[in-house]
Amino acid sequence: MFQRNEYARYARDVRRLRGKALVLTGTATLFRALALKEVVRARRSGRLPGRDQVYDVRVLTEDNELTLALLHLDFRILCPAECTLTTEVMETWRDLFKQRLRWKRGALENLTDYGWTRITLPYWGRQLLSLIGIIVIFAYLGATAWSIAVTGALALHPLWVAVTGVFMVERVVTVRSRGGVQMALAALLVVEMIFDVFLQIAQAKAFWDAAWRRERKW
Repeated sequence: MFQRNEYARYARDVRRLRGKALVLTGTATLFRALALKEVVRARRSGRLPGRDQVYDVRVLTEDNELTLALLHLDFRILCPAECTLTTEVMETWRDLFKQRLRWKRGALENLTDYGWTRITLPYWGRQLLSLIGIIVIFAYLGATAWSIAVTGALALHPLWVAVTGVFMVERVVTVRSRGGVQMALAALLVVEMIFDVFLQIAQAKAFWDAAWRRERKW
């Protein structure tokens, strides 16, 4: 349920990009043969990372890496508004953690391979926002736990109650395509927060593993 709500929100974001695409998703992408041949030539000449083949087999997220490769060769990547896809959900928390750890670490290492360029700058910006999100969520949980432990109660301030209301509206509106039941659950915040914190932990581990160059695992 959590994953399907997440994908529904992602599909909404994709539609709002108006034909642009962030990643050429491996599930459903069409490539021009000319583009793939150019990727191979660029790898062979050293203009792109990896061996002289289409995919860089060293990486954890080959579709994301190929996206960066094509963008650096000045190809355009498009996503027709009518084109949708479905990704199968992970059926256990363990598999979900492994999947998200691979996705996040793979994306970080792809960007490290390409460095700072006009193409990677927006992607680095998203990673920075992701890191800030991790810090904020754990600071929030820590402050909440500290308040309860020290004062025995949780003080409610009008400003933060209003901010929470904005978050509730956002969660409800963005999952509207999933129906009334999911909208009602999203309005509670705390239900989906379990899933969100779980994903933040996976992302935090990805940052840690990438920083310390720990062994990669598919």
